[in-house]
Amino acid sequence: MVVAVVAILAIMIVTAGWLAGWFAPTSAEVVSKRCAASVELAGVGAYSVGPAMRSWSAEFNTTACATVTYASVSSGVDELAAKTVDFAVIDTSLSSSEATELGLAAIVLPVALEATTVVYSIPGVPAGLHLSGGVLAAVYLGEITNWNSSAIQALNPTVRLPSDLPITPVHCSGSCATTLAFTGYLSRTNSTWNDTVGSSTSPTWPAVGVGESGSLAVTSEVALTPGAIGYAELPLAQQANLTWADLQNPADSFAAPSPANTTAAAASAFPTLPPETGLPSNQSILNEAGLNSYPMATLSYVVVYQDLGIAYNGTLAKVTAQWLGAYILWVTTAAQPNGVPLGYAPLPAILVTWNQDSLEKLLYDGVSVLPGGDSGGEP
Repeated sequence: MVVAVVAILAIMIVTAGWLAGWFAPTSAEVVSKRCAASVELAGVGAYSVGPAMRSWSAEFNTTACATVTYASVSSGVDELAAKTVDFAVIDTSLSSSEATELGLAAIVLPVALEATTVVYSIPGVPAGLHLSGGVLAAVYLGEITNWNSSAIQALNPTVRLPSDLPITPVHCSGSCATTLAFTGYLSRTNSTWNDTVGSSTSPTWPAVGVGESGSLAVTSEVALTPGAIGYAELPLAQQANLTWADLQNPADSFAAPSPANTTAAAASAFPTLPPETGLPSNQSILNEAGLNSYPMATLSYVVVYQDLGIAYNGTLAKVTAQWLGAYILWVTTAAQPNGVPLGYAPLPAILVTWNQDSLEKLLYDGVSVLPGGDSGGEP
């Protein structure tokens, strides 16, 4: 733990120093050039990580000679491939078809870690209801239809559940990253669900409950319907002022979707540094071992072309590439704790280290844009 804290502090100091110009020539000409005009950087991507990206960007903009904007869209890969933005953020791993669309090598880094919560609306029942994957699967299969079910009561012996309140399961009717996490957790904990529905961003749902388009609509439906249950990212559940369950993990412990428990799950999923070739495309953070590991967590990723000079054919200035490197380094390392108030969990120290190492390969015409490469003293 001490080593992890020291590592993160070191990254924060080095990044801050880099942005302040500690590692650059100190001549008046260089300083004037660096701050003569603000570099503009644009990113687009996943809705789920939008609050964090906009908050991080606003904070970065106050100290850097750069202005970063982020817009939430259904997918940022199209815009990145068209070279209309400088980076994209995706809420699932980069697919082979997306990599083909980009056309050139890209760096893909974990940038945001989120818990997918199970939210519910039960009058008189506070947050922290204990639920298991087996019970949730039975609810969404239509096998458990009332909140006074003996299976739910057995998990919550001290909770007074309503005697006659039907359960209304709510799901995302479109393609949702939260659905992939939710169905993945159910598949790992219930063989019937695994054999009949499986894990997908858009499965064929059993004819139970209601479907809503997107996580925001799911949370709205749960909030408005007594007895409803659904799933959503923790930041969105917090914004909607909903209550959420503690979920059973492989240690038979019921873990809350807290940042600490979500980080613990990611640390369990990555016991060693990932390979230099990138994160495994099938990597998940579901039902991970550990007493405190929250069993339903997901990563979002920032995507940037590896060689910015070649990718943009010289239309992206070298100083812009250097500030882009500074920004991505900051959000994927030192800025991580700043997302906690918004409901995001900090990346575990091992992924912070991996991000830092991976960004050494961010290039401009074959030369690293990070300190240590031939950065020309900028930024």
